[in-house]
Amino acid sequence: MIESLSDVSVSIVTFNNADIIKDRLTRLLTIFKNNQVADIFIVDNYSTDGTREILQKIAEDNSRLKLILLDSNKGFGFGHNQAIKK
Repeated sequence: MIESLSDVSVSIVTFNNADIIKDRLTRLLTIFKNNQVADIFIVDNYSTDGTREILQKIAEDNSRLKLILLDSNKGFGFGHNQAIKK
């Protein structure tokens, strides 16, 4: 396990994953915390199935989680580019 915050940030792009996002993200956040990942960017590509609301709830308790909620779905690469800009 790493003992101080690293220079590593993580970017995850999601779209309409309400059925799996909470479980997957809960598992990943534990791994990221144990390895002192500095920032976790979650980019939502304009989900319409409740994914955004789930992400907002999870983000309330995780200060390293940075949400980027897009106003349209411009694709996977575009989503990652938004995180890179941050």
